[in-house]
Amino acid sequence: MLIGFVGVMIMLQPGTDNFSIYGLASLAGAAGAAAVMILLRLLTRSDSTDTIMIYGVLGVGLVMILPGIYFWQQPTTSEWLLLAAVALVSYLGQKCNIFAYKHGEASLLASLDYVRLLWATLFGLLIFDQLPGVATWFGAAIVVAAAIFMIYREMRRKHGITSTASGNEED
Repeated sequence: MLIGFVGVMIMLQPGTDNFSIYGLASLAGAAGAAAVMILLRLLTRSDSTDTIMIYGVLGVGLVMILPGIYFWQQPTTSEWLLLAAVALVSYLGQKCNIFAYKHGEASLLASLDYVRLLWATLFGLLIFDQLPGVATWFGAAIVVAAAIFMIYREMRRKHGITSTASGNEED
């Protein structure tokens, strides 16, 4: 985990002119996403999918109610349709996410989350005509390598494979 954090720090570049407060926001978002993954895994043991989704709606609603009231602007008809489409896609996506964490291996599912890096790079290129800098590529490679190693280690631990001092493996 520490090596992965070093990769994140390489991408954020604290103490340089390239550092941005938005990098800290993305770090907070990643921490929040990790917390959600852990909570989903725990909640799927005892609660139904619909109950877990209600928890999420209530949590987001409580966090967003004051800013929502303060910044409210009446949506147009087309904006209402877009909001309805986002709601439907979000509902179906979250149902799939909860189902995956209920029935899948958490460490494997977490590794699939890194596909977002590819999508972010692709959209950055297509929409903004920008590619990440060298520090981002290097830091991302360290983060992904650390995650792959953690998954490998967890799979070995789960299957009871340990390394001995002589290098032999035992089941």
